[in-house]
Amino acid sequence: MSFRGGRRAGMASAIGAVAAGLIVIVGCGGPVSGNPTANKADAAAYSKEAASSSAAATSARRIADGNAAAQKACDNLRSFSKAATVKYNDFITASDANAPDVTAKAKLASDALKESAKQVESAATDTIDAIPSGSQLRAALAGYVSKERALADAVDKKVSVADLNAAAKTSDGAKDAAVTACNDGGF
Repeated sequence: MSFRGGRRAGMASAIGAVAAGLIVIVGCGGPVSGNPTANKADAAAYSKEAASSSAAATSARRIADGNAAAQKACDNLRSFSKAATVKYNDFITASDANAPDVTAKAKLASDALKESAKQVESAATDTIDAIPSGSQLRAALAGYVSKERALADAVDKKVSVADLNAAAKTSDGAKDAAVTACNDGGF
């Protein structure tokens, strides 16, 4: 019997605990008096933080876009200028030897120089706003494009050897400056 009585007491205690818990919950669930108001200082701080976070995300995106544009322009510079140099050197070799195919080699050299300039310019201008306007890289790429086109024009116009050498030297200097700017920028 005592076992049964202990069981009843345990059951009664459990029911009592549940009832007390419900009373506490119901008592705490009533309405709160007053009018809801925003904490203006906290709201202003949150707005400022959200704007700052958004600006940081935009800035990070812009930097990433600039890096991608710079990388593409530098990759194009390296690959297309190498091909143009090979074609230009073939033209010079044919010219020095008075080879019968010098005119054809001149055309190939000019086309390769123009294509190199076009590919570098295209990569840079596709996202020109992404590469900072005052950057050494942007200026160096623009210089390369300009001097590469000038060398192609010199080949097309069949200028004197002295003028051709001067244009080639200027183009080489611009290419070296652009490659250095690419390397310095980590591209």
